[in-house]
Amino acid sequence: MFNIDKSLDINKLDFAAKTFFYTTRLPIAFLNHMGDIIFLRGKKGKQAFFCTLFEDCTKENCPCQSTHLYAGKESYHLGEPYIFMCPAGLTQITMAIVVEGIFKGFFISGGFLMTSADEFCITDIYDKYKIADEHKIKLSQALHELIVISPSLTRYYANAIECITSSVMLTNTFNLKEKNKRALQQRKIGETLQQKKYIYNADYSYPFQKEKELIEVVKSGQTREASVILNDLLGHILFSYGNDLNAIKPRVLELCTIISRVTLESTKRIENTLSLNAIFLQKLVEAPTLEDLAFVLQKIIKEFSDEILELNNTALFVPIRRAINYLNTYYADEISLIKVAKFVHLTPSYFSTIFKKETGYSFTQYLNRIRIEHGKLLLLDTSLTILEIAVEVGFDTDTYFCTVFKKITGITPNQYRNNSNM
Repeated sequence: MFNIDKSLDINKLDFAAKTFFYTTRLPIAFLNHMGDIIFLRGKKGKQAFFCTLFEDCTKENCPCQSTHLYAGKESYHLGEPYIFMCPAGLTQITMAIVVEGIFKGFFISGGFLMTSADEFCITDIYDKYKIADEHKIKLSQALHELIVISPSLTRYYANAIECITSSVMLTNTFNLKEKNKRALQQRKIGETLQQKKYIYNADYSYPFQKEKELIEVVKSGQTREASVILNDLLGHILFSYGNDLNAIKPRVLELCTIISRVTLESTKRIENTLSLNAIFLQKLVEAPTLEDLAFVLQKIIKEFSDEILELNNTALFVPIRRAINYLNTYYADEISLIKVAKFVHLTPSYFSTIFKKETGYSFTQYLNRIRIEHGKLLLLDTSLTILEIAVEVGFDTDTYFCTVFKKITGITPNQYRNNSNM
């Protein structure tokens, strides 16, 4: 048996794993910081049988151990459960065990399917890992016998793993995580502040453009992007108002109200959104320092952004969610269906089919809509020419940009810009 770090209580780890397994009937293992399995609960189930069969078929080419270790470390870096797709196409969840900031190991649960097994995916696995013909039937049968778990239920399982992990930590995970997040946020705000100080004739006015960018990413549920823009915005505010808490607080309260209104319009969850807004406003009012104010606002942005993301992703297949996040991030680059399909590890034909099924739009239609939304912002907030805007958001020519713009909005870019100035 492999050694386990002395700072960990193996009995508590085992009890936590048993609790999860007997509650969910999903297999769960604990691996040390090297990726070695310390124990596994649920090794007689269909999931474990499939994994064992896959390892036997791939032999020395089996990528499972390295993939699991990578996923465990991703959970450590994120400070939360990491949901991913394993080399065999199954969904798995990892949650890191951290003691005094040091990665000690991780729980891993799965694998299971989030949609019914697809023959295209199975064929891809055969080809990629050169599965011998005598193993293909057994592997296919084992795959089709696996349970299918919805994305929303998967998130709850991830939350459950996070809960049992927290219960065995020797230090207060929440406080450590919050301390790290606060430090990171203050560093990012400080970077923006320093950049502004070195700009000759820097603009001291309130950065409304940054505020608009923040609202847009919250509306699309881009939590990480929202956090980046928020910290940049806070840096601008501090530069404009100095360390005057009383002057900054009204701006932050107003921003919270605007974000809650955007969330309400997107989710239609009236009671929940208004209740959250009331709680958050109270916390902002009571914030004793600028650091506390900034951190509370970051929590608010994440909460509201996650609300929208959850609604948008309720019915979405995980690879499609990843594809949409990719498009929202790299929309201005040269993007093709083949490139994104490769990014989410699906064949182009299968990816094209399920993308249309899940979103209601073809890949090109969806990408164009993202580009047009960003084009609208540039039309309203900049003096760039139509050609410059077209190139900025990813179109090759202004003619094609104008054609797509009118098809989606019903008016030309110039009409849209002129109407806003009336």
